[in-house]
Amino acid sequence: MKNAPAENGSAERAGVRDERGVTEGTERVPGELNAREMLRWAWRQLTSMRTALILLLLLALGAVPGSLIPQQGVDSLKTSNWKTAHPTLTPIYERLGLFDVYASPWFAAIYVMLMVSLIGCILPRLRVYWKGLRAQPPAAPRNLSRVTDSASYLTDEDPEVVLARAKARLRRRYRIRKDLDATTSDVVSAEKGYLREAGNLLFHLSIIIVLVGFAMGGLFGYKGGVIVLVGPDQGFTNTAQQYDDLNPGSLFSSSQMDPFTMHIDKFDVQWLNSGPRQGMAKGFKSEISYCQTCDGSDDQSYDLRVNHPLTIGSTQLFLIGHGYAPSITVKDKKGDVIWSGPQVFLPENQTFFSFGVVKGTNTPNVADQIGLEGVFYPTFIMDDNGNPATLMGDDLNP
Repeated sequence: MKNAPAENGSAERAGVRDERGVTEGTERVPGELNAREMLRWAWRQLTSMRTALILLLLLALGAVPGSLIPQQGVDSLKTSNWKTAHPTLTPIYERLGLFDVYASPWFAAIYVMLMVSLIGCILPRLRVYWKGLRAQPPAAPRNLSRVTDSASYLTDEDPEVVLARAKARLRRRYRIRKDLDATTSDVVSAEKGYLREAGNLLFHLSIIIVLVGFAMGGLFGYKGGVIVLVGPDQGFTNTAQQYDDLNPGSLFSSSQMDPFTMHIDKFDVQWLNSGPRQGMAKGFKSEISYCQTCDGSDDQSYDLRVNHPLTIGSTQLFLIGHGYAPSITVKDKKGDVIWSGPQVFLPENQTFFSFGVVKGTNTPNVADQIGLEGVFYPTFIMDDNGNPATLMGDDLNP
């Protein structure tokens, strides 16, 4: 309805809102949506199958940097070496979160949107599928000749025989409509297609289960890295304090860690001696022994190889790299040993040119304590310019 013109010559427009929330008497631009309609439209777009597929593709593309770029939570040493070798790209990658892709905000946003999209898409389809599965197949049409794909034939057999044979044949792949009354006893009605839809729903449900499992692992699980030396007197106990780097989930508790102890009995590595990748390792494995109660009743051995993790309880042990730990002895001027033992040297590149430090702190006098830094060449050579270098990773001339 309209009010009378105001004194200043302008007209005011009023309206009445009905129970559906539509205002009568007001003009709406074609395509204009109110807040409620906008939210409904956005929800339908988010929960459509097309959006779910697009988000799934974006999630797959987002995981690509996690496979190509070293990740801080997987191998901090390789990540550190990569940053040193690429000083220009490092600040850009750090800003984009590419060194910890799976914990970055943009990856989490895609992850959450995909979860919401799949759940909002699957739940209505499950409800419709369940109703259709419980309902009877539609009744046969009265006039089959009106159906696009139909056929007819004449036979001298009794109708009961023909109907029984039709039911037996259709029951192999179709759902048979049950006779509800006497008027439908002379027809057979069946339908199919539910198994295909069940496979489709099962596929999408499996994606949701994988995403939920990934999220639960990120919340309650942890990732850690540790360098373990070879030898029976060396080893590792699964406690948070013994990890070199530990990345726990936001809901992680150290009491959830599986108790076990392991040590490396022997380490084998095979090197490429020819070809364009000469000098690189083509395979390596650790022969380890481990136990959980360590009372002698559960001692076990395992050959730990790349992509063949050892599962102890809910914990998986992966072999992700190797290097050298030269045995070093430091003596004072009197000949007394102030430090001795293997010391980890971290590889700087694929030739296993390594860097390490030694802290000689076993002297009673603080002034006599020393710190050493050094480099290790597995296969030492002098290059054409007279500089020391290493030819390959194998310790042929350390």
